[in-house]
Amino acid sequence: MAGIGLTGNGGRVCKVCGTGLVNGEAETLETSSKDFTVKVENIPAQKCPKGHEGLYWLDKKFGPAFMDGLAASGIMAKSRRTLTLRFRHVCPTCGRELDSKRRTPREFTFEFTTGLAKTRPYRVTLTAPALFCSHCNRQFMPFDKGAIDIYYSELHDLIAAAIYRRFK
Repeated sequence: MAGIGLTGNGGRVCKVCGTGLVNGEAETLETSSKDFTVKVENIPAQKCPKGHEGLYWLDKKFGPAFMDGLAASGIMAKSRRTLTLRFRHVCPTCGRELDSKRRTPREFTFEFTTGLAKTRPYRVTLTAPALFCSHCNRQFMPFDKGAIDIYYSELHDLIAAAIYRRFK
């Protein structure tokens, strides 16, 4: 069995036969856990032109671009630090504090790009526990606090596991 390597033109090769991969159709990835359901459309992938099984992940900038797209979409709450240096979730529209204990599932959609040539924007449909602003009557995803945020760690792990299962 040939391993993944590079062809002379910089492309990847099939694990089975060593033939250079070709661009495949845009793929859709769907995954879910107890708290999240994620559907990502228009994923660029490569495949073996001889038909060997397997799709190959193409876009290395997906993760950071996903989070940037999420933040730019306006569906994420803002944050404010308290005197005790804790985070408080606030509505990005009116600035009022959101009830972080009352989280109900809500479907969000957004699009983003990674700058990969000749690809359509990724389209994401995400169902996640959301915070409610009673003043604006809108729901938002919690503010991303970084590496210590269990909410986003679960979302990241879910998407990463689905990508590794689906793509080689």
